[in-house]
Amino acid sequence: MTKEAFYPLYIKHMVCPRCITSIGNILDLLGIEYGDIILGKAVLSHQPDKTQLTDIEKALNKQGFEILRTSEQQLVNAVKSHLIKQLNSPDFEVRQNLSVELATLLVMDYSAISRTFANTEGVTIERYAMTLKIEKVKELLSYGEQTISEISFQLNYSSAAHLSGQFRKMTGMSPTQFRKLHNKSRLFISDL
Repeated sequence: MTKEAFYPLYIKHMVCPRCITSIGNILDLLGIEYGDIILGKAVLSHQPDKTQLTDIEKALNKQGFEILRTSEQQLVNAVKSHLIKQLNSPDFEVRQNLSVELATLLVMDYSAISRTFANTEGVTIERYAMTLKIEKVKELLSYGEQTISEISFQLNYSSAAHLSGQFRKMTGMSPTQFRKLHNKSRLFISDL
């Protein structure tokens, strides 16, 4: 049996460009040839043998990554990676309905994608996407460089009021309260 010309390795917990660099460094240290590395996946030049796969897995685990073995895990990871990549894109905008976008990207019926995601993660894709978006809002609020209106525009909310309502629903406080609380805790830390 001949080995494939390439071998996709699906990896959990890749969330940013530094993760991509880290995976590349791990593969380089192990002497594993690879092609492309994107969020959630590294394409190896050939299928690793059992020893190489064990070495890769150990090295990834040491850095907080995990190999995804089942198709369900890979699907969920692809959805998460897409949502994170989209949210962190400097030109973030929702171009079409999320269900249409994911169905097109994954070449799969959205109801199957949604069902698999919910069964695996215990939360809907929409709720997960909303949680990611609120975490991004928190990050931007903590920087203190943008107004709530600017953040709502950047993250494609229909209005600052919509952002504030969703933020309050998810966190129990308004964006202004969060910013004040964050600024107050930053003052205490700088006093130490």
